[in-house]
Amino acid sequence: MNKFQQCGLALIPSIILVILYFTPKETFGCVNRGIAALLVTLLSTVAATVELRRAARSAGSALNSQHMLMGLILLIPLALIVGPLG
Repeated sequence: MNKFQQCGLALIPSIILVILYFTPKETFGCVNRGIAALLVTLLSTVAATVELRRAARSAGSALNSQHMLMGLILLIPLALIVGPLG
């Protein structure tokens, strides 16, 4: 996989979170949407932590920037929950 494919995969939790935000309440209900959003955010934050630790371990490597970028992209759902969608 190249860098763009991996970044695209890292954007999936953010896209899921925005889709959950715009689904009608009648589709899932308020509680189920909230639980799904928190689950997506939790899993994305754990994956971001793993990626940022990999970036810290490969400090001088060429993969450092790729792991750092993926870690920061995976933190977008947390910023969305705390910020505008929260």
